[in-house]
Amino acid sequence: MRDDHTALRAFTEAVSRRLPGTWEPLLADVDGSAALTEVYEQLWDLGITQWALLEFVNDRLGMLRDGQGRELVVLPRPLRQGHYLIAPLVPHGTDPGTVEDLTPFGVSVSGSPARAAETVRRRLLPRLDYALLLAEERGVCPEGLPTTGTAGSARPPPARACRQVPRRWSSTPPGPCARPPRFRAEAESRPPDRTRFVPTASLAPTDPLLSVRPVHLAGPGDTDLPSLLTAEHGWFRPYNSPTHVVLVSGTTGIALSNGSGPAPLSLTGIGWSVGFCHQVPAEITRALLDEAATSVRYAPDLFTGTGRLAGHHARTALLAAGWSGHQRDGYELVAAPDRRAALTFPLEAPGSEVMLTGAADTGTWTVRFTATAPEPLLTAAALALLDPAVRRADQLPARHRNLLTTQPLTEQLPHTGRSGAARARSAGARPAPATPQSDSRPRTVSAASAPAPRRRPS
Repeated sequence: MRDDHTALRAFTEAVSRRLPGTWEPLLADVDGSAALTEVYEQLWDLGITQWALLEFVNDRLGMLRDGQGRELVVLPRPLRQGHYLIAPLVPHGTDPGTVEDLTPFGVSVSGSPARAAETVRRRLLPRLDYALLLAEERGVCPEGLPTTGTAGSARPPPARACRQVPRRWSSTPPGPCARPPRFRAEAESRPPDRTRFVPTASLAPTDPLLSVRPVHLAGPGDTDLPSLLTAEHGWFRPYNSPTHVVLVSGTTGIALSNGSGPAPLSLTGIGWSVGFCHQVPAEITRALLDEAATSVRYAPDLFTGTGRLAGHHARTALLAAGWSGHQRDGYELVAAPDRRAALTFPLEAPGSEVMLTGAADTGTWTVRFTATAPEPLLTAAALALLDPAVRRADQLPARHRNLLTTQPLTEQLPHTGRSGAARARSAGARPAPATPQSDSRPRTVSAASAPAPRRRPS
């Protein structure tokens, strides 16, 4: 055990010398439950580091602290001899619950201090800086003098109550967490870091936005589905999830996954799935994800996968908007006025898929609903077809330019229908995402490859 402590101390000190700026290394004694609980509650990570602290015994933890209040915890990675985990801690004096949705997550590194420091510099520190900036602008950074560390505490008192982060993304006057002149001069003297995270808004094109109808001919547009689910609904990717899983909801068990064939993306629940391709208009996919992330909390009985997808609400909404219904070849079709989109129900095989299709720039786009898919998802997708899309001129498919009606977008478009209600609930009544609890067991390794770590007793 003493050899393990010596290796952890040496690794922490070696990494601290290679990180940008001045970092103070420390080997903290967390043999007592109070000290370990303090570190665990302040851990700013929901992945493998949280699992390692919860499931395995750690008598010592490496701590890294710089002069601006950033703090990192270092610990051996379980079942991977010679590998380490490095994760950030919530700023001292900040309630972890108020910044849980800003979690920057930690990194897994090899035993090489040089490579570990480079991984932290390129991947962890930019995420941590941006999360701290958002926390500062949210107003959760404590004002006044920092709190004083208690005797025997695993965390030393930081130099300030909150990390002074760059304000290059904000034009507001510096607050209590602003960077001192010395730190600002050092930052300006260093060459720019090309790997630093920059918000998407600063890179957005300057072309004017257009209101476009109909949606089914407007093209896929521009949407970042993982960012939507992560930022607005608190979805995450578990460390032990299969490679095809993109994100999961910790409270509802719904997952966004990669697939193959005609539906490379799928939204999957218990007993049902909805598959769609990358050419589906962004308004439809956003409505599906918003509805799946919010409505299941208010009507969970509709998402059990035991009912039959009838589509009464979707059919009624489309017919009222001028779509026409007819039957052909064993299917009931609700077709758009231009005959370039349709909602299709099987008549002779009730267990078959319900499909929403439309013309794309190349081929067609398709959303496939299994026979037990929740009714609100089909309704949200159908209602999204009736609202105008928002596009730039260069995003409009060349094949359909003469069939689209466009006008300059002068004000924010209102959200209507169930998809609009879902967004309103998401913005107003959505509870804070719960911290996911991992129930999977670590995979086993041979005794020759690494000594078995001590597992914390249940």
